[in-house]
Amino acid sequence: TSVAMSGQIPAGAKEPSYLLGLLRTAAGHEPRPKAEYLAFFGLSAEVWKGSTALSLANVFGSSNGLLLAPPAGPGYPGGELKARTHFINCHGGPASPEFYGQHGSSYPVALTTRDTAGQVTEGAVAAVECCYGAELYDSVTLSINMPICQSYLEQGACAYFGSTTIAYGPADTNGAADLICQHFLLNVLDGASVGRAAL
Repeated sequence: TSVAMSGQIPAGAKEPSYLLGLLRTAAGHEPRPKAEYLAFFGLSAEVWKGSTALSLANVFGSSNGLLLAPPAGPGYPGGELKARTHFINCHGGPASPEFYGQHGSSYPVALTTRDTAGQVTEGAVAAVECCYGAELYDSVTLSINMPICQSYLEQGACAYFGSTTIAYGPADTNGAADLICQHFLLNVLDGASVGRAAL
């Protein structure tokens, strides 16, 4: 599993507004109380519900509120994306502004860049164990929406932790990407900086 913090300049950018926004977020960050991060947005492909429920219970003490795709997604009109902590365990693909759920051989769209626009709360922290969930691709040249990771950061998320290539975890237990994402969030919740949490 390759896991990286995503905070780079978007490929193909022709002007600096995105980078300047990232710098403003970093320079203006102030620690918030842990209580603000205990409400979570949890999203999982239906086939990985056992693993994701265990991950959420390990981090938050409960998996109540876990959304499964299908039937959840791709839109979240109830404000679920406003939670300050996000844990997402879905499918992703190279150069795709979408994450996918799974039920049998069906892979419905679970979350898109468009769905996140205007929905991510400033200071949010996301741990995303989707394949290519933090891949940076040239959305300008490809004429598609920017990566989901960039949408989070553009809206003032202070951390988006995800895989730039393949991510793997078992369906009903925890291992690999599950554990890496859990420990990242546990360290953030214990007060570590996102850099220290990643280490």
